[in-house]
Amino acid sequence: MENTQPKITVEDILAQLHRDTAEHLLKQIQSGEELSPQMLSAIIKFLKDNDITVVPQASDPLKEVAELLPFPSVDSDGEVLIESKKEKENE
Repeated sequence: MENTQPKITVEDILAQLHRDTAEHLLKQIQSGEELSPQMLSAIIKFLKDNDITVVPQASDPLKEVAELLPFPSVDSDGEVLIESKKEKENE
């Protein structure tokens, strides 16, 4: 009798593990419960490891956070995306 089930590859397993991890982290965020520093760190690391970035829009709270940083937000080419409030004051 021949096995007709599709062969599961290592890539399939890793892709499923990646999806499951992303779904778990998303559920943690959506739960509304306070996230521990360890969970926040895991979420940030997951995003960073997967090169997930975002450029905040004008009405985005993330832009307000970026403006509070003591240095400008720059992209990978060194182009300033968001100036800090401190730099704006020095102009």
